[in-house]
Order: sequence, then structure tokens, then C-alpha cells
Amino acid sequence: METEIPGAPDRVLTPALSNDVLLMLAERDDGYGLYAYYFLLDEMVEIPLGSGEVGGIDVDDTHVVWWEGAYDE
Repeated sequence: METEIPGAPDRVLTPALSNDVLLMLAERDDGYGLYAYYFLLDEMVEIPLGSGEVGGIDVDDTHVVWWEGAYDE
């Protein structure tokens, strides 16, 4: 099945999927963005991030996790 996701970022690096949420780590001109699309609500949410690297994204139901930091921390 194919569908359009309104507000989806252009440069998705890593997706994670549950029955309720599509989580996307995306590259932006100013760093990274983390976005969650809630299927039942048909709503895209940008999750606030600090500075530095972002990774390890995962989603379970409606709970999302990720790490943030720098290589030398």
C-alpha cells in the first residue's frame, strides 16, 4: 500500500515504524530533524532536538526513543 504523508521531510535518513506512528530522522540544512506522523490523527509532529548528533531512533506504539550527543562526549 502506498500513501502520501502530509508534511513529510524531503531527506529522510532513518525511518522507524509501529502500528500507530511513522518516525523519521531527516537531514536539514541546519542539522537534523525528528518527525513523527500519527496515523490515527493524520498529524505530523516535529520533535524538538538539541544540538549535536542524533541517532538510534525507535518507536513502540506511540512511544519514541532516540539518542543525542557528540562523538567526544
